[in-house]
Amino acid sequence: MGKLLGLPQRLLFSGGGGGVLQGSTCEAVVCTLAAARDSALAKLGHENIMKLVVYASDQTHVTFQKGARLVGIPPSNFRVIQTSASSGYGLTADAVRAAVDHDVANGLVPLYLCATVGTTGLGAVDPVRELGRKHGATACGCTSTPRTPAARPSARSSKAISMAPSSPIR
Repeated sequence: MGKLLGLPQRLLFSGGGGGVLQGSTCEAVVCTLAAARDSALAKLGHENIMKLVVYASDQTHVTFQKGARLVGIPPSNFRVIQTSASSGYGLTADAVRAAVDHDVANGLVPLYLCATVGTTGLGAVDPVRELGRKHGATACGCTSTPRTPAARPSARSSKAISMAPSSPIR
């Protein structure tokens, strides 16, 4: 799986196991959100959980929003960034930057950007590499099919990758 995703050699393991496999994408999302939350709160203090903000497109699967609620992110701190046909219904760096800048100006802390490769509804592809480079928040690439190398989430720009490689192409 690591080779399929193009992970750097330092992250590959040739023994009898490695990595973490969850039973579902929802479980994986909750794990990555909890890890990001815990890392941020270790620096900010646990009393600042209400300042943490997560971001996703209007095409992101509902499990991400549910996962955010499960780890204590208030619904008011879940940002749904609108997409349009002009971007193929994928996120744009400018739209993400505007949302992040607005929150930072209001004393909030960007925690997690969920970038998706192959949304459930439209198959939209967010520019994972570009978003990871520009925004530095934890990025989670979720994909239905990792067949196109250019569309795969990048381990260099994502801190967590969740995928369902057994999902059929439709």
